[in-house]
Amino acid sequence: MLKAKAIVSVPFYNEAQFLEETLECLKAVPADVPVKFFLCDNQSTDGSSEIAARFAKQDNRFTHHIHPENIGATGNFKFAFDNSESDYFMWLGAHDII
Repeated sequence: MLKAKAIVSVPFYNEAQFLEETLECLKAVPADVPVKFFLCDNQSTDGSSEIAARFAKQDNRFTHHIHPENIGATGNFKFAFDNSESDYFMWLGAHDII
């Protein structure tokens, strides 16, 4: 269970083409903002997992979870929400730039 004042979850599957730019946008959030980033990998096979792991290793605001098997898009989004405890929560598409 990931706990924080605010959580931005990025559920993804095979989004390597876009994921790095999306995570760079999140990384740019000032460190004093009380937010955590929950990266939920649905068994990607295109290098997305390695990108997410690198961000989690470099910045402790990122948590990278890899499902043992692909649980489908809806299941991945539901997992992200059900395993988060926060006052504020949002999903962010792995190909979205903010």
